[in-house]
Amino acid sequence: MERETLVKVCKKMESGGLEKNSKGKIHTILNEEKKLMKKVS
Repeated sequence: MERETLVKVCKKMESGGLEKNSKGKIHTILNEEKKLMKKVS
């Protein structure tokens, strides 16, 4: 997943645009971000 997509999703989360039942997707996105961070560092 690309960084831009993560940013968009994070902004949606902040504005409450995501429904609570999409927590699984949020976890997946957080896991993807951790992978990206490992690649960067």
